[in-house]
Amino acid sequence: MKQLVIAIIAVVTLTANAQNIQLHYDTRHTMNQNRESRNYMTATYEMLKFDKLGSWFMFIDADFNQKNNNVGTIYTEISRTFQLGKCPVQAHIEFNGGLFTTPQFSNSIENAYLLGGEYPFRLGGFNLSTYVAYKYNNFAKASHDAQWTAVWEGNILNDQITISGFLDVWSENKDKIAAQGGKKIILMTEPQIWYNVVPKKFSIGSEVEISSNFYPYSTDNNHVFVYPTLAVKYIIE
Repeated sequence: MKQLVIAIIAVVTLTANAQNIQLHYDTRHTMNQNRESRNYMTATYEMLKFDKLGSWFMFIDADFNQKNNNVGTIYTEISRTFQLGKCPVQAHIEFNGGLFTTPQFSNSIENAYLLGGEYPFRLGGFNLSTYVAYKYNNFAKASHDAQWTAVWEGNILNDQITISGFLDVWSENKDKIAAQGGKKIILMTEPQIWYNVVPKKFSIGSEVEISSNFYPYSTDNNHVFVYPTLAVKYIIE
């Protein structure tokens, strides 16, 4: 999986319209000392490319959350849209997956495959997009689900501040092994705010991960977890 991720980056980097690298200091232990064992760094690579048929988007997160600040989690999402003639709705396909490890064991993050329709639009100075998709979660017993996503990005104050982020809401089986006990609804959003020190090149800012029902080992599935980061971003043109 790691070799595949590296190969994907190498290919898309040659043709990408917009790329950036982010480094986040995740304060989750500071925010929740009873549940989280430590704060750690996360490196993120993002790429967005437009072409005559639609667009590519991908990101890769690497969490340096293991002993001696080694990487413990790698997660990637890759999506593709296709224009459907003059229709304002585009076809959307997506892949999600990754790996994680702890001192005791390691495992895959189950692959997910999405197919749906996406509607990109502009509101004021913001670029927005929303899509609804069928989601196939590749658990031990497959989970057939739905996901709704909204994405936004725009600049304010003469492009000095960038506001961006996403909101995901999806369903999946509560029991990933035997598919018993019905479904659960998961919410995840990660709004970001950036101060553009050097416009279109270097920014400092923050991301706030807000989630409900996301962590499988949570004893309180109705609890909302809020984990802010301190971050820097370098834009590659």
